[in-house]
Amino acid sequence: MKVLLTGGNGFVGSHLLDRLVANGIPTQLLLRRSAALRWVECHLHNAPIGIHYGSLSDPTSLKGALLGITHVIHCAGATKAASRQEFFRANQGGTSNLLKALSEADHAVKQIIFISSLAASRPATSSDPAQEEDSPQPVSAYGQSKQAAEETLKAQSPSPYLIIRPPVVYGPRDTEFFRIFQSFRYRYLPLLNRGKQELSLIYVKDLAAVVLSALLNPRLTNETLNVATVQAIRVHSLLEEVAKVMRKTPTFIPLPVPVLWPACLTSEFLAKWTATPTLLSRDKYKEIRAPGWVADTTKLHHLIDDFSPTSLEQSLDATVKWYSQQGWL
Repeated sequence: MKVLLTGGNGFVGSHLLDRLVANGIPTQLLLRRSAALRWVECHLHNAPIGIHYGSLSDPTSLKGALLGITHVIHCAGATKAASRQEFFRANQGGTSNLLKALSEADHAVKQIIFISSLAASRPATSSDPAQEEDSPQPVSAYGQSKQAAEETLKAQSPSPYLIIRPPVVYGPRDTEFFRIFQSFRYRYLPLLNRGKQELSLIYVKDLAAVVLSALLNPRLTNETLNVATVQAIRVHSLLEEVAKVMRKTPTFIPLPVPVLWPACLTSEFLAKWTATPTLLSRDKYKEIRAPGWVADTTKLHHLIDDFSPTSLEQSLDATVKWYSQQGWL
């Protein structure tokens, strides 16, 4: 077995690499020459790890990356962008280029694992969780681009595939969920819609463990799989759990969701004006105002017997300790 890992220097990708290295699986990283290596450089002197410089946006660079590859974990993609076109160019276009290169390779790859997102599915609550077979109803350009990438994979993949849909991913090295921890520096915290939105979560190390199990499980072919902890949690309860592990006692200030609209609109305008990717946008507002993003995980527990997620308290505590050790908090 030899794995090609795209996006291996990012938050989720670097944890996937940790798992692959720990299990002695030869891995090749597809990276731009300008890519930051902070989270992966500790592995680069290990014999089974190599780098192929290239990009999913440069189809000619992909041929060499696939030499000797038996499995592909496609983790690269854009989670924020300056425009809808950028999301589709990175997420659907990059996937299409990779599949074309796989089709033209001189050997067949045994499996492709694509890290998608629950955003490609639909808003859902614990009373009606999103199932893998549901008709997709993504509400944002990000979710739509991920759903388009999934459809491209299903239509064009020359090899068996597995689509993994994680919800909110958190853990060491993350910079987005980190903002929640960072906000606890202040005594007063805004709480949109009284924190009623329901969320499924996945600790990044648990997600990496599931991907490794799927990599080693030949039964998981041509499937879509929600990967999350079993119990959904409301935003207010999540913030209380974070406060507990950080030993903070903030005062929450309830705010209606519409107060976020001007910030999203301004952020989107500045992103287009400066051509700088942004997380806040009118699309993100649609995701925030949804009643929930909850995944049904019945199939996960049926197909992967050894999935044993870390408790929320343990994973949040480990994350806070890592942030503190890095001087982020």
